Amino acid sequence: MGEFAAGTERVLIADTYSEDTRRLWESLQCAGCCDKAYVLEETGFLPDGVESVYGYFLGSYAESLENGARPRHFNEIEVPEYWEITGTQTQAGIYDMTRECGRIFYAEPKCKRFVKTVDWYDERGIVRFSDHYNRYGALYARTVFDAQGKAVNRSYFSPEGRVVLEENFITKAITLNREGTITIFPDKMKFLAHFAEQTELKKKRVYYNSLSTSFFLTRLLPAEVQEDVLFWQEPEREDVPGNMLEILNHRTPRTSRIYVQNAAAYGKLKAVTSGNGMLRPLGYIYPFERENKLRPEALICTNSDRIEKLLELTETLYDVNFHIVAQTEMSKRLLAFEGRKNVFLYPAAGESTINRLFERCDLYLDINYGGEMGASVFRAFLQNQLIWAFRETAHNRSYLATDHIFPSGEYQSMIAGLKRVLSDPVLWRKRLVAQQTAAMSASAEDYRNAGL
Repeated sequence: MGEFAAGTERVLIADTYSEDTRRLWESLQCAGCCDKAYVLEETGFLPDGVESVYGYFLGSYAESLENGARPRHFNEIEVPEYWEITGTQTQAGIYDMTRECGRIFYAEPKCKRFVKTVDWYDERGIVRFSDHYNRYGALYARTVFDAQGKAVNRSYFSPEGRVVLEENFITKAITLNREGTITIFPDKMKFLAHFAEQTELKKKRVYYNSLSTSFFLTRLLPAEVQEDVLFWQEPEREDVPGNMLEILNHRTPRTSRIYVQNAAAYGKLKAVTSGNGMLRPLGYIYPFERENKLRPEALICTNSDRIEKLLELTETLYDVNFHIVAQTEMSKRLLAFEGRKNVFLYPAAGESTINRLFERCDLYLDINYGGEMGASVFRAFLQNQLIWAFRETAHNRSYLATDHIFPSGEYQSMIAGLKRVLSDPVLWRKRLVAQQTAAMSASAEDYRNAGL
């Protein structure tokens, strides 16, 4: 297929604004290869340049609200007199005496306690409606539930508070009230087809990263542009998805190529398909924040006091300073390490302390059990920290070189590997390159050379 016409607008379509979508959008922006992004679900906190299909019809909150509009803080939700709002680091509750009347869920990062959704309960403790707030602090949608707590419908509001869209979750119909004209779409695909018509999507080059709804939307478009691109971001799997086979067999005339953004998935797909020249690897453009200074300072971010082989590591790697940080108080199990010369504990750490530790440390040990503290592994990757993990504790293997992951029973091999790196700056830098290669780190030039 030939190259697309010069000046053709390039648009990213995604089912949701997931972490993978965010990385792809930021990479495309960095390379100057995309003009606009639409997601098929609204979150209220989409960044500049990204708009939901619903938001397209609601109008601009940024232009309609007063200058300085910001997300709503949890204690700014209006409640009846004498009711109380009690907040934690992760969510907040609304109480009438001892009865919980509502629950407030925060947008990411949760430490800022900005309101994303408020669930309101009846006297039985069943949610009856949810209020959805956006990054301008405005109520943009409301979901209504039945007596059993099942979602019935959702209304979307303009910046002036007028109902513009209503989605019925029972019948699947979507009603659009635009400029006094009411249009009823029997299902979401009919609504998306209307959106595609309104935005003249058929004339644009479409990038998409899902073989679900986004893919089906591209199938609705006539083949006026024949340079659409699928960015495949799924992990390795045994089979080839049927919709991908449709593309590889040229049964989707708009899509000209598939860029695979997971190294293991690319290897597998390449092995089981001919690809017809359509299948190519292309990673992400990561905004690395600094150079690694090769300092023997290791960071561990944890929500748990269970840190695999901490005693053995700290006793053997006596030249390494271990900085263990938590956003909560620490148990006696961790506090027992406080007297060790090379162990430093930071319980109930604030954002400034965490920022300082990420800048100070050049090693990151992903060796704690339990949930990941924020997106600490990805953050360590962006800080160019050399990341090591145990197989049992690794939270996000996408950013680790395979050689840096060890079974906990082979912890002595990890220690030996760390000792070699600590004594050899050239090897340390080679390991960093291997880490970036495993994460498929790409450049803006790579994207431009890909013809995007």
